[in-house]
Amino acid sequence: MLGLTEGAARALLGPALVLASVGLWTLLRRYRAHTGRPAAAGVLLAQIGLLLMLAGNVVEFGLVGRETGTDGATLLGAGALVSLAGLLGLGVVLIRAHVPPPWSSLPLALGLVCFLGALVLVPFFGLGLVLWGFVLLGSSAATPADSEPAPT
Repeated sequence: MLGLTEGAARALLGPALVLASVGLWTLLRRYRAHTGRPAAAGVLLAQIGLLLMLAGNVVEFGLVGRETGTDGATLLGAGALVSLAGLLGLGVVLIRAHVPPPWSSLPLALGLVCFLGALVLVPFFGLGLVLWGFVLLGSSAATPADSEPAPT
């Protein structure tokens, strides 16, 4: 991947998971008034998944990307499934709250189909999430003025 060895790529996974975690908390903080507790539940579930993935990565490759001789693949896989469930839940909640424009469900659906399709297509799952993030950031509907905040 990008000319990196597996260990070097895995060493980059840790900081990427931490940044994803910070981004999810920021997203929740920005839209919590419009989404309420269901969004918080989706973010919390995704956070648990990210922590499991981070733990699996550290167990298998340590903090610097050298193999430790233990198997963290189970934690990585479980974390990926748990974070997928949380991210899908968060996406549905945000779409139902009319935070992004109506067409923004397309990147979410693209990411889901590609993730479930085959492991070769997993980068498209990330691409779908990145596109959806750009939709949320650049949308005129980013802070819906005509909708009332959800009760908490």
